Amino acid sequence: MGTESNDRDPYALRDRILALDPAENAREITHLFHRDFQRALLPQIVTGFFATISPPRMTRILIRTGELEFRNRKRLVDQMLIHHEMLTHGFVPGRGRDALRRMNEMHRKYAITTEDFTAVSVETTLGQLTAAREYGWRELTEHEVLGVVEFERMQALHMNIRDVPGTVEEMVAFRDDYFARQVRFSPANRRLAESALRLLATLVPAHVAPRVEKVMMSLADPRIVAALGYDYPDAAYRERVHRATREHAARDATDKRAPQVVLDLIASVYPAGYEIDRLGTHLRSEEAHEPPDRDVPMPMCPV
Repeated sequence: MGTESNDRDPYALRDRILALDPAENAREITHLFHRDFQRALLPQIVTGFFATISPPRMTRILIRTGELEFRNRKRLVDQMLIHHEMLTHGFVPGRGRDALRRMNEMHRKYAITTEDFTAVSVETTLGQLTAAREYGWRELTEHEVLGVVEFERMQALHMNIRDVPGTVEEMVAFRDDYFARQVRFSPANRRLAESALRLLATLVPAHVAPRVEKVMMSLADPRIVAALGYDYPDAAYRERVHRATREHAARDATDKRAPQVVLDLIASVYPAGYEIDRLGTHLRSEEAHEPPDRDVPMPMCPV
């Protein structure tokens, strides 16, 4: 999350990206890409979450944890901060490695299939690239595509997810097959979506809040919308939402600071700042006072 003031040359970050190697400097490219498309990428946070709660076998796990239904504000902020630390610092010892370890400690508590982990990684990658193309203030470069794909692949490997497709085309094919087999409606999907929409209604401008459901469904894949049990808005309404999203994201050209809504959301959970070891669930200090869970599966993604 960039906090710097406006850059005089709107293309300065793009030019820095083009001077880097997509394979050797994937993290740096992805970090700069995020700084140059901060508002354009905001919809991906929502659509990525909706994709996660669209396969019933995932929502069965998520409902049991209660995290996304009753503590979704903290869960959303923690997810953003953990990803930010890895994106900023990488996976070498230090804050980036600490954030990776924290994420893996959480994930190993649940019997999530390797395919579902892969699907989340694929959706995250494709979602970022799609949002930048759809809403971004400038054209996406091939350097950015290659860099983002490589960084997300490296992150997956550090989670012991080894089957992530290596190209955008292969990712699209994987996602289409996964959606066809796993994404379908269940009441649990709708239950988690309703909880998420209640949170989102507190984050969007006041005039959007009454229509937050229709607006968010306009940004999502129609297959996801159906799996959540909502109606897909008509083409004219979707175009108005997309146009408004592009207009808001146009500020990315001259304002490289983190969007205020993101800063306010983080401050609402961590007004005095945060420690990486306190992000997420299953904190060691809590587990020290709890009996061991005999149903916990073997770790899937040790660091």
